[in-house]
Amino acid sequence: MKRKRKITRDARVDKRQKTDAPLNAQPTWPLLRHYYPEVNTLRHYLVSKLSGSKKRQRKLLHYGRSNRVSPSTVHDQAVIRLLDEIVIGTAEKLESIDAESLEEDITIFTQQLSRSECTISPTQGSLSQAEIVDFAIWLLFKRHQGLHRPSHLLAHGFSKFAGGPNSGEHWGVVPGVPGLWSSGSNRHVEALKAHPWAAIPRLLGKGADAILSDLLLRCGVFESVSQSNNLSQMSGPPLCDLKPFPQPERTSKRASAAAGIAKRSISDIRFIRHRMLYAKPGLNERAQPVGLGRAHVLSRDLDVDDEQQTVHVLKYIFPRQFDLHNVFTSSRDSSI
Repeated sequence: MKRKRKITRDARVDKRQKTDAPLNAQPTWPLLRHYYPEVNTLRHYLVSKLSGSKKRQRKLLHYGRSNRVSPSTVHDQAVIRLLDEIVIGTAEKLESIDAESLEEDITIFTQQLSRSECTISPTQGSLSQAEIVDFAIWLLFKRHQGLHRPSHLLAHGFSKFAGGPNSGEHWGVVPGVPGLWSSGSNRHVEALKAHPWAAIPRLLGKGADAILSDLLLRCGVFESVSQSNNLSQMSGPPLCDLKPFPQPERTSKRASAAAGIAKRSISDIRFIRHRMLYAKPGLNERAQPVGLGRAHVLSRDLDVDDEQQTVHVLKYIFPRQFDLHNVFTSSRDSSI
């Protein structure tokens, strides 16, 4: 009978830890999905645009994630965070980029720059990140018909015409964007031109100017606010100007039971003022008012950092969204 070899701890093979987070751990961005049918991180958006080159897709997909990295390869941590934290919202099903039309616009843009004595990158057919941002702003005003600026975050602070002497603002010619005037700096434009955004065109390679300009022109770009789960928009049409697209309604037992009840409009809902605004306050043992009673939800759920308590309070404020009894779709129970 063969004896088993003793396996020392040094001889054991440690399992390789997975670097990619599971799919269910990724954020879902429920609010953005009301306005954008497709919401992805910057990494996955750019990978989808490199469909013609699987090699470049793998390079971008595994940038900063692969364990097998040669000593000569150095990954920028700021670029890695940018790829995984920036959120891209696509407002509609975008058609493929018209390469010929875009190339013509880039040619016109570079010709107008040469006339205005501005320099451009020496590589023919490729633009730097700063030039891509300037080209996107120039193309926004070129396509926009009207005296007012386009409804786009990158257009804030720019105009085709300088303000008059009584406008109260100092207008100056925009270097790098021919035919436009500026009344001040645009922090979104400055952020998109700086590092780590400046490293994205080189990471994408050929066709980066077309991919990134299309991203800035037609998509919503959101960055995460430090130390929170909130997002701040930095490019694209303002979210307040977008209309939410129809969402498939959820079916539940309460919803199916109230299917025969017509939805009430705001004018059909009665607000009883003497109950809402003039209710008697809670009193303590000395008959002194103490505000909300002990049974009130705001007196019971006091931890603002507790997610379960926050959701419980939201059920009282937005009962319809949780399929609870509400004044819009529920019938009146006369027994109460």
